[in-house]
Amino acid sequence: MVIELLFFEFNYIFIVVLCLICLRILCTKSICIVNICLIWCLGCITYIFNYYQCSKSREIKQELSVKNQHILVYADNIKVNGDLLTLTGRWLEGKQQICTYYYLKSKAEQNYFKKQINSDVYTVTGKIKGISPPTNENEFDYKKFCQSKKIYNGLTVKHISLENNKVPSKYKLLCKLHDLRKSIICYLQLFPKYLRGYSTALVVGYRDDGFDDINSSIKELGLLYLFSLSGMHVFYLVKTLQKLAQILRITAETVDMWLIICLPIYMILAGSSSSIIRAVFMVWIPIFSRYFLSIKIDKLTSWSLTIIINLLYSPMILFTMGMQLSYLLTLVLILNEEENSIKIGIKMSGYSIPLMLWHTYQWNVLTTFLSICIIPIFEYIILPFTIIGVLLNVFSKISNTILFLISIFFEKLADSSPMITFGKPDLTVVILLLSLMICLEVSRRKNVVIYLQVLVYIFSYSQIHRNKDELVYFDIGQGDATLIREKNNNQIILVDTGGKVIFKHEK
Repeated sequence: MVIELLFFEFNYIFIVVLCLICLRILCTKSICIVNICLIWCLGCITYIFNYYQCSKSREIKQELSVKNQHILVYADNIKVNGDLLTLTGRWLEGKQQICTYYYLKSKAEQNYFKKQINSDVYTVTGKIKGISPPTNENEFDYKKFCQSKKIYNGLTVKHISLENNKVPSKYKLLCKLHDLRKSIICYLQLFPKYLRGYSTALVVGYRDDGFDDINSSIKELGLLYLFSLSGMHVFYLVKTLQKLAQILRITAETVDMWLIICLPIYMILAGSSSSIIRAVFMVWIPIFSRYFLSIKIDKLTSWSLTIIINLLYSPMILFTMGMQLSYLLTLVLILNEEENSIKIGIKMSGYSIPLMLWHTYQWNVLTTFLSICIIPIFEYIILPFTIIGVLLNVFSKISNTILFLISIFFEKLADSSPMITFGKPDLTVVILLLSLMICLEVSRRKNVVIYLQVLVYIFSYSQIHRNKDELVYFDIGQGDATLIREKNNNQIILVDTGGKVIFKHEK
């Protein structure tokens, strides 16, 4: 809420939510709880304000020419797309993360960066400027996305030196881990297409070009949360290791100690996405507290501490769809452990649809049905066959065939099922729908709550698509375009200016 007020425009909805939270705290009638919450809120406000001031000071408003600057780039943060090279790294002179763009001048340069498997420091010359905000309503906010990764500026490079520079000693350990991740990615690239796509996405959190087709089908079906919960394999891995330790008669304390050390390392190797951070810390925190503090922490407490740690590290990540779906749907799973898969699937669909509409504006009619059966498919087919195919090379072809059939199944469903373009609902509607889902958990009159949900969806859809004359201006980069639409789509006119208009000055 504080983040919303600082980083974005004021919104009355957050004041209402704040009042409801304060009312809930006061209803506990516990002075201790009220004081703890007050101290916590003051601490959060102070931290977020300092974070906001720091991020503002790092953003470069006016374009600045720089020469012989040094960028530390981890091996797994090098992306080559045709002649465009994108490097995400640390600007050593500026002491901040930065996104670097460079148009490759030769085939030799392209091959060099494609084959680069080691982290390095590059000397660059170019122009640096803060990342531009979106210029159209509901356009993808790339600036906000970069801020969630603590990136505030972009560097357009004119010249880059390929001479090796010395990596600062304090970054050497991280470089080794990222180099190892790059080596794992290169190894996984050797597998057949579908095993490669699923393994790189689920095991190391890397989405290659071959995975785009699979991901697009899942997105069309409204099942993106499948990969927001991709950290589930962390739980399976830990359980497998604990079972194996019992068979080998290794003490639980020894296993816990190794997990405390290895889980943070795996978090880096897996790409440190919000779902991986959530999965690792939800396992790591209970083990750490049990081993060092002799305190038993339940899943809900672990979830709460994990989201606090994630937000303290990067507050802006709160506004990403991956983070929202990851934590919300994990909470649904925690609170409904004793429910059957059908009820869990329906609830996950109910919670995810408002967020999916807010971010993607579309909804597939099969989403609810697929949500019922997708968790077992993911848990008992996709994850096991992906891991088996990677670990046991003899099963790689079989695993690839099974994953291929599942991908074809998703693709056929996406092609045959109708997609409803709902439009972007108002934030009030999103919060109301999520609140009604919470009411559905505790209310005895569930039919009434369901009817209210249906009415909210219908009302929101009718408001977005009500018949009216519409005039829309687009900034398309090279110039402006204008869309004129009459009621009932009787006439639609698109006026494209085709470039920037320059008027001659009067002599």
